Amino acid sequence: MAQQSIEERLAFLESKIAEYEAERAQMRTLERLRAGQSELREIFQAHQEYVTERLDTFESHITVRLDVLEDNHTARLDAVDNHLTNLTEGQQELRGGQHALQAGQDQILAILTGKAKRND
Repeated sequence: MAQQSIEERLAFLESKIAEYEAERAQMRTLERLRAGQSELREIFQAHQEYVTERLDTFESHITVRLDVLEDNHTARLDAVDNHLTNLTEGQQELRGGQHALQAGQDQILAILTGKAKRND
């Protein structure tokens, strides 16, 4: 009977050892997972910093290009405004010349038709 209890005790201890070994294996796996998680976190953070830097650079580049385009368009619009002003002034001068020409033609026609007023 003592032999049986020793064998039972030995079997019990062997099962406990197996449980502890399984638990240790789980703990090693958990440690590897934690290490992997830390590594992934560092990779993610580095990638996030890289993407943020690239986006900031892209934004700066786009801002500069938009500013240049805005300046170019403003200069072109100013030039168009100047041309329109010159055209308007030229049209007004042309109208004035047309009115003077019409008045001169009316005077010549009046003289030729004998309807001109005399300054006697």
